[in-house]
Amino acid sequence: MINCLLGFAFHHSWRRYPLAAAVKTAAAIAAATAALPDQPAAGSEGVVDVAVKLADGRRVRRRFHRSHPLQAIFSFLVSAVGSDG
Repeated sequence: MINCLLGFAFHHSWRRYPLAAAVKTAAAIAAATAALPDQPAAGSEGVVDVAVKLADGRRVRRRFHRSHPLQAIFSFLVSAVGSDG
């Protein structure tokens, strides 16, 4: 159920706020990286593993706690897209 709700929210937010627009400057990438919450331990209760295939073909993966805001996932994606790989 959480995956379904998260996917719905992410899909609709993605349409309004394209990732490419967020990754414009090194300062924006640094701010997104700094905004990331600590990654919870694997196997902990309430942990969700998020994997995304980027447009350049890379696949990025990170764990989040289900109480983390959706903005944390956006920050992760901005930092991943802004990194050299």
